[in-house]
Amino acid sequence: MTTPDGPSLRLGAWGGPSPVLADGRPRVVWTETFADGSDALLVHDGALLVWPTVAACTAWVYARTGRDEDARPEVAEPVDVDVTRRWVARVGAPPPAAALLDVWNLATDVATTLALPLGDRGRVSDRLHAMLTAAVLPQYFPRAPARVTWTPYELDRLRERALRNARLVAWALDAGRAPAGS
Repeated sequence: MTTPDGPSLRLGAWGGPSPVLADGRPRVVWTETFADGSDALLVHDGALLVWPTVAACTAWVYARTGRDEDARPEVAEPVDVDVTRRWVARVGAPPPAAALLDVWNLATDVATTLALPLGDRGRVSDRLHAMLTAAVLPQYFPRAPARVTWTPYELDRLRERALRNARLVAWALDAGRAPAGS
């Protein structure tokens, strides 16, 4: 979603700050979820809007939307890109499913918002994403085994996908900018 630096800012049905840790630096983006279930991040002139803290992000958005500051959204745990990068570098370590899924989902939002190709479609990618989701949210997969088991081929593809996701998120954060007035 593109946003002006001016006083009017049109947002979706729900939104909130999304903390991200990349290269050891905490940063925050604003994620909006629309009534149709789609997500988007705030951007301006083709770059993500990035804040140093949740407080700065929330204050900037609320000042431009008139949202009630007393109704602050819940803040999720940070999406940790560094955990993903460390796992990719440690062959043989079990995949940190929650961290990998968080980075994958954020990379999807980044790619969608900035109209970039993510290359995460296809049977293998769909299966890997489903396996991560089953590992993190097993209650939604009652027929799945109690523990997700990865083949060497799946782990290799997962490492490739995880590295691409981590690079995209880190690049977008580095290319992002703090909005005027924040």
